[in-house]
Amino acid sequence: RELTDITRIENNLHYIRRYDAVLHFTMPHSGDIATEIRFSIEHDAMGRTKVFIDFLNPIDYPLIPARKKVTELIEKYDKDGVLN
Repeated sequence: RELTDITRIENNLHYIRRYDAVLHFTMPHSGDIATEIRFSIEHDAMGRTKVFIDFLNPIDYPLIPARKKVTELIEKYDKDGVLN
């Protein structure tokens, strides 16, 4: 799994960062797939972060596990400084 073509969407709220990206992943029965996603990282007053993800194209995979895995990937990218 990886994200490519990450583009930050400008907004006026300093505690929310929004992005468009292409998600690349491997499906057990379909092979390699790329799909567009839009996600945001929101920081609350207590310093916690929440990640919200929208799949812009339908995926042939259960949504809850997909969101969990993509959230983990986004959190790692954010921690590693890939998302600015």
